[in-house]
Parts: sequence; structure tokens; C-alpha cells
Amino acid sequence: MWLDRIQQAIAEVEAEEQRQQKEAAHARPVVGWRIQARHMTDNRDGYLHVGDCHMGGGRACTREQALEALTAGVKACEFCRPDTELGVLE
Repeated sequence: MWLDRIQQAIAEVEAEEQRQQKEAAHARPVVGWRIQARHMTDNRDGYLHVGDCHMGGGRACTREQALEALTAGVKACEFCRPDTELGVLE
């Protein structure tokens, strides 16, 4: 009776590990930073976002590219504050 319970518990743990491995394999890669392109309609400069910010899209960039964009005049998103995350103070 105990052997059955132990084997069942092992099977449940193994099934959970397999499920987690499948989820990890299909997960989107974490993007550290995103640069949102300039809007052509009102000639606004683009914005820099932390990778998981829901306020903007844009293309993925490295930390170095994000720092360069901030120093080149790209505005930091007011919601996710990538400038604070990068340690850039005005």
C-alpha cells in the first residue's frame, strides 16, 4: 500500500517537471529593453521601455543600445522608467 502511494507521488512529481520543461521551452525570451519607433504623424521622438512594459512595443535592444538611445535624446517611458532601471539620472 505504501509502495503504491510512493510510486504515485513520484509519478506526479515527474509529470509536473515535464510540464514545467514544456512551458520553459515555449516561453518567450526575456527582453531587457525596447525602443519604440518615432511616430511619423506627429514627428514625436521615440520612447525607450523596459522589456516587459505594457505601454509600448518596439524593437528589442541591448543595455548598451538603450543607454546610447537615452543619451541621444530618446525619451524614457514615464510608466516603466527605464532610465531609473539603467541608473541614468538627469
